[in-house]
Amino acid sequence: MADIVKPKSANLALSKDGVQGLVDLWLASQTPATAKTYRVALGDFARAVGREIETAVELLLAGRGTANAMALAYKVNMTDRKLASATVNLRLSTLRSLVDHARRLDLVDWCDGPG
Repeated sequence: MADIVKPKSANLALSKDGVQGLVDLWLASQTPATAKTYRVALGDFARAVGREIETAVELLLAGRGTANAMALAYKVNMTDRKLASATVNLRLSTLRSLVDHARRLDLVDWCDGPG
């Protein structure tokens, strides 16, 4: 697996250290309660896809198709674990929030959410 995600801007490169920085910045922009909830959700996502958090986020940001496939697999995983629909929705919205944050920083040029 590549150690670099190629972002929209050619002069930026999101290394694994950069992924952690992105996650830290994203969490710091949230209220403490939301940041705690997002940390739990991100950890659960990484475990569900069998990766470390940094690698899972790197893959999530690699492209729309990959992100959608990962989110769908994660949703199936949570449904199979019989998690409440509110929990499933919260954890999927966590992924959307992170991707939107990366888009606002020009690290990805796609996003399913509103501009």
